Amino acid sequence: MDRDSQVRFRSFKRSKILAAVVSIVLGATLFLWPKASLDLVCRIIAIALLVDGIVLLISGFVRKDAGKAVPLISGVVALVLGLWILISPDAFIAFIPTLMGIIVTADGVLNLMETATLGRQKYGRWPLSLGLSVLTILLGLMLIFKPLGIANFIVRILGAVILYNGISDLWIASRIRTAIDPSKVVEDVDVEVHEED
Repeated sequence: MDRDSQVRFRSFKRSKILAAVVSIVLGATLFLWPKASLDLVCRIIAIALLVDGIVLLISGFVRKDAGKAVPLISGVVALVLGLWILISPDAFIAFIPTLMGIIVTADGVLNLMETATLGRQKYGRWPLSLGLSVLTILLGLMLIFKPLGIANFIVRILGAVILYNGISDLWIASRIRTAIDPSKVVEDVDVEVHEED
């Protein structure tokens, strides 16, 4: 292996190890402290919205044409949303699971109505449809009434996946050197040079 190849190889390995360590730290943080991680994400989103809202408001006030209303309205919306997330991060965190819960519950109710139709039509497997519909409704209600718990659970799963990815990457990176035989690389290069000649 020539000097340039060694330099590239070491650089690649360092990058691989650094990325793996970052993944391990991030994954462990999400898995061990899901609530704190969600709060931090909410604060980052809130600050970004506040900054964006201020920029839009300044842009709207500076403009003199008829289109100034668009950035002004957008700026106010961004500021209000940013302040809401900053003041009530739990409400923002619970919003998406709650919304999904409403959708899932509504779908379960529709499935239940369709199950009643299947029963009237003497469909043989209508009890299975009934069970699936009830399960869908229960899952939807769980999302509605336990949104923060569901959000924390999802973050833990995400953290576990990232943690596993970091550990596996670190193990693979630590084995790269032993997996490459420099003499074999040199022999392969010599063969290619002879073939070209």
